[in-house]
Amino acid sequence: MHGLMSLQRVPFQAVQIDLSHKSKWFTQLCRDEGLPSTVPVIDFEGLAQTDSNAICRWVSETFANPDHPDLMYNTAKDKQQVNKLIQNCSKFASAGLDLLAGRTGRSWGIGTGQSTAQWEAFEQQLQRFQASVDQSGGPFLMGSTVSLADLIYMPFMERFAIAMPAFTPHDPCDACDGRIGEWLAAMRQLECCRLAAPDQKLFLQALNQERSLDFFDFTTYTAHQLHPHLQ
Repeated sequence: MHGLMSLQRVPFQAVQIDLSHKSKWFTQLCRDEGLPSTVPVIDFEGLAQTDSNAICRWVSETFANPDHPDLMYNTAKDKQQVNKLIQNCSKFASAGLDLLAGRTGRSWGIGTGQSTAQWEAFEQQLQRFQASVDQSGGPFLMGSTVSLADLIYMPFMERFAIAMPAFTPHDPCDACDGRIGEWLAAMRQLECCRLAAPDQKLFLQALNQERSLDFFDFTTYTAHQLHPHLQ
């Protein structure tokens, strides 16, 4: 989310929510708008919206950056492909989370005993992802410029690339003859992605301590604990 807002040059104030002890103003905001009290939530001039993909679509459509091409691309065919990629992201994320959970972890948790079937299911999603990059000519999903789909996949891919080599026998960057790693390297060159990315060493320390990818739902972490470059 931070990366998209930066790319679109949208001024914003980020407010951290401790989901273990939700503030009254946050629960009231969600209640007034008929939204679940989960994060992320965007509040713009009295209009509140949740669901990360829906927020990303809204931001990309509402705040166009004149110095950057349309994140949904221009033609109807391209927009359809971007939408297709975004819709598949939930399957991609679920397969990666299932692999990290292994046989002993909960959803979004980090467990042990990862099976061959779990890796093969995630590898299939990686292959499907890479097929889109190859078809477009790369280095991004839709070609030479980044799309909204790239930005939506990036937080999952970045975290999987840090966590999987540390807790499983697999590294997604090696998949598809290393071409997944090439996509990730291209994304990490973008300033908006560098701003949004956690410090890899600090993030891995947190994962080792909490054994969960959504540890911040249960443990209070300030943004600067994982993103010291934003101070």
